[in-house]
Amino acid sequence: MMEITDFYMRLRLREFAEADLEQAKKWYSDPVVLKGVISPEQNDPLSVEHLRTMYVDRRKRGETYIIEVDKGGRWFSIGEVTLARHALPIVIGDPDYRGKGIGKQVIGLLVSQARSKKWEKISLKGIYKNNISSQRVFESCGFKKVGETPKCYIYELIL
Repeated sequence: MMEITDFYMRLRLREFAEADLEQAKKWYSDPVVLKGVISPEQNDPLSVEHLRTMYVDRRKRGETYIIEVDKGGRWFSIGEVTLARHALPIVIGDPDYRGKGIGKQVIGLLVSQARSKKWEKISLKGIYKNNISSQRVFESCGFKKVGETPKCYIYELIL
């Protein structure tokens, strides 16, 4: 288990488990998450079965973690992230924790982990053009825009 500590809150990443699907279902019912991560046209919440398939695929490609915060000595799930060579999908599913620098901290930790694994780079197949907050956070972590598709920007970080 990895842990990040800052002056305002303690964060940790723990391995994703089947029991996390119900919490993830809540996150993937939020229009901000759906349109920013799944598709700008996505309106319908994701089912538990769809999420199960998505997480199985992510775990085949990389390491999937639940992002947790410490509130009064108890850990609460607020989002999820996967570290893979060609993806770094991150969701801050709890709206109360968006815009607080958590995504940047988590990305920084996983970039350090990728460096320790001797990876040469991390490529992001695409961040939707409408997802300005994700573009900003990845750019603030050193990722560079290297291309685009009609709907997405492609980013890369040379390690």
